[in-house]
Amino acid sequence: TWALARAAIPGAPEAQTTPRLYHAAPATMLAEVRGAPAAAQVIALIGHQPGIGAFARKLADGATPASCARAFTRFPTGAIAVLDFDIDAWSQADWGGARFHAFAAPKELG
Repeated sequence: TWALARAAIPGAPEAQTTPRLYHAAPATMLAEVRGAPAAAQVIALIGHQPGIGAFARKLADGATPASCARAFTRFPTGAIAVLDFDIDAWSQADWGGARFHAFAAPKELG
């Protein structure tokens, strides 16, 4: 999935494949984010349902519009959620600690 997206993003980094994230539970995804290098300013976590939607929903718990909370539940193939953290290090990432910015699914983009 990242190979396709990367081709459209100038200067995008190589993917770091992490086998334990395949069909991972949200807690496993959070552990991976917490272990990200301090120098990483952006993390693109690519995953599958049901884990990725639950992960996004738990990160932005209470901070998402109802329509997006529902979208996180179904999180269709190719969808993207953009979340932001006000933290000094990825190790500080936690449930409910993210701000929701955007959600889009391919069907909505045409």
